[in-house]
Amino acid sequence: MGKTEGDGAALKKAIRRMDSVQELVRKYPDGLLLATTAADIRRASSESKIACLMGVEGGHIIEGELAALRALFRLGARYMTLTHSFNTAWADSSGTGGAVDAEHEGLTGFGDEIVLEMNRLGMMVDVSQVGGCIVHNHDIRVFSNHGYFFLPSPFSRIATRALYS
Repeated sequence: MGKTEGDGAALKKAIRRMDSVQELVRKYPDGLLLATTAADIRRASSESKIACLMGVEGGHIIEGELAALRALFRLGARYMTLTHSFNTAWADSSGTGGAVDAEHEGLTGFGDEIVLEMNRLGMMVDVSQVGGCIVHNHDIRVFSNHGYFFLPSPFSRIATRALYS
């Protein structure tokens, strides 16, 4: 994972990877199916195909642009992990290789906008590496794609573990 936002490298890499998945599905339609809905997953299963699901691992990839988020959704991404190894300009990370100091007390106002846009699109909000509280004054749907997550707590596995330690 890159350490900084803003140079376009992470977004370009994500687009190339998503394009690769699209090309594999096009090249092997008898074995692969791009799944962007639960119905697609069920259809892939009933047709004995592999359901290919795509997501974005780290909110730094959108480089603070809602347009980039929407473009990745149109390419097939159906979840985004808000942070990964480091804080973004709009969300705190719990870190993956060690603790990361909070800068925003969870999400900034723009972070709230990103989450609301994800909810509007129908994109899952992955809080696996988010540090601190991510819910301010509105009801959002979130999930954790791995690790510990105690519902209804709006904390990541690492942040939740720290709360209960």
